[in-house]
Amino acid sequence: MRGYLVPDPAARPGNPNCADIGGTSFIMDPTNPAAQVWWRDEVAAFLATYGIQGIKLDRGEEHIPSEATDIYADGRTGREVRNDYPTLQAKIHHDALASVYPDGDFVLVSRPAYTGTAQYSIFWGGDIPGSESFGAGPATDLGLRSAIISQQRAAILGVPIWGSDTGGYYQFKDREVFARWIEFSAFSGIMEIGGTGTHAPWNMPTTPAFDQEMIDIYRRYTTLRATLQPYIVAAARQAATGLPIVRPLPFLDRHDPKLADRWDEFLFGPDLLVAPVWKVGERGRLVYFPKGRWRSYFDRTQSYRGRRTVKFPVPLDTVLVFEREGATVPGP
Repeated sequence: MRGYLVPDPAARPGNPNCADIGGTSFIMDPTNPAAQVWWRDEVAAFLATYGIQGIKLDRGEEHIPSEATDIYADGRTGREVRNDYPTLQAKIHHDALASVYPDGDFVLVSRPAYTGTAQYSIFWGGDIPGSESFGAGPATDLGLRSAIISQQRAAILGVPIWGSDTGGYYQFKDREVFARWIEFSAFSGIMEIGGTGTHAPWNMPTTPAFDQEMIDIYRRYTTLRATLQPYIVAAARQAATGLPIVRPLPFLDRHDPKLADRWDEFLFGPDLLVAPVWKVGERGRLVYFPKGRWRSYFDRTQSYRGRRTVKFPVPLDTVLVFEREGATVPGP
């Protein structure tokens, strides 16, 4: 294994660089072609043995040796490899999955990323805390606000498929935040329940969260997500061209100045306009319609002209979604 690990210049020559992540961990050198093949084959064997079809690459960016004194196998310094490491890491794991599932029926989800990583992996937003101080703490509506903004920033940065830990990463606190986050996640690149604590829908605290209303909300939007699968898959295929699934509104009309800072609305695929509610206690909101004509996605009766603002009631079990007139999106 000599040469497979990043050496530690502060230790005796030849000693590997290591990190304390719940114990001593060694840092693989992904710039070494032999190390790449070795790790790919080790991961592939594990996947094949247990029938695993997905990998979540968490914490892949925290402990990368990144000093000028860290010399990698290809001769680059740690400062030169620092940003490239997530892409190299994603490629190795993608290749391992592809070797076991050549039909492409697998998923790789990464937290770290840099230019080029998106060709190998999809992404989630990591540990969105959502507390008032944006430190470790229970999720509040500020966390949901952060996820709505982060998803669109990721799109602008070239990340085509992105999601967040529904309800926030840290422990469960507010049933309303969880309900609104479910609605938002149903129209994200990835809909997932993740993080710490007991906020999986089958294991939420019984008071006041896990009641019939919350069950109905969760069932409604997971069922809707399944109904939308053909539309989502088509948008994901289009993302291969660089156009993300979730699109900030300036993508639609860069000449409309009212769209420039419209962060709380976005397009989901080419034909759905989504306007989530993020603030606790709100039961209504304004929606600004971009150019064209839009109709309510859920009842498909009301039609709205573009470049105007309309106020709508938004009960807790509702997210505002509008379909571009003339589109044929699978219905709820």
